[in-house]
Amino acid sequence: LRVLNFGNTRFSIVHAIEGGPAVDVVFVADGTVIAEGLAYGTSFGTFDVPADTYDLAVVPTGGDVSASIADLSLGLSAGTSNVVVVYGTPDAPMALVATAPTAGGADTGVVRFVHAVAGAPAVDILIADDLIVPGLSIDSPSEHIALPAGTHEITLQVDGAVLATAEVEVSAGS
Repeated sequence: LRVLNFGNTRFSIVHAIEGGPAVDVVFVADGTVIAEGLAYGTSFGTFDVPADTYDLAVVPTGGDVSASIADLSLGLSAGTSNVVVVYGTPDAPMALVATAPTAGGADTGVVRFVHAVAGAPAVDILIADDLIVPGLSIDSPSEHIALPAGTHEITLQVDGAVLATAEVEVSAGS
């Protein structure tokens, strides 16, 4: 079992559109291709990236973002493993993200974050300046995230502005 480095998330992409074309997966912001020529029934990844929100487009192989058949905005939290399944039909593609916590090392505990302020905007949660949970909203708590044992400073931000800070003590094995 490969331990996920602190602040990172793990994901892979599965092409499950029967009868659909081979596809590329690209970053919307700059058109960079991260998976090329993904055929039906195949997957791409698994790889580790920093926790963040990633805007991706699924396009027919060789196409650009304007030819997108599925748009994905993935808010990937640290300490999680994510499988993105693009499924449906060629005329009505859909996407599903399955997320699960990853196992931490022997010196970790787990923490789950919950947004409980009705009407408030989604918040980013940082620990020691590392983005851990992007866009936490009231309708969806984070997964349980493995954190190293010890005291951590938690920062809540909206659009880069600090709302609050607090310390949390994490005990190994709890």
